[in-house]
Amino acid sequence: MSSTGVFHLIEVAGDRELSSDRAARVTSVTASCLKCNHHFTAADESTLLAVPGGIAMRCPGCKARQAISSVVFDDFLRRRE
Repeated sequence: MSSTGVFHLIEVAGDRELSSDRAARVTSVTASCLKCNHHFTAADESTLLAVPGGIAMRCPGCKARQAISSVVFDDFLRRRE
């Protein structure tokens, strides 16, 4: 589990670029919101949105938002294997 300040990231699903070992695409993120303790899976544009350099997540419970660097997701996807 990794804390981003707003969310505890529990699981990340996606694809890696084989040539660079970086996250090519994050398809879903299971997380817990630190503000309202809501446990959720972000998988659509209302809760998970690709932005330059990372992903913007939004809690469906309290609507807290945070942009998270792609480096965080790179580490999660690397550990998955």
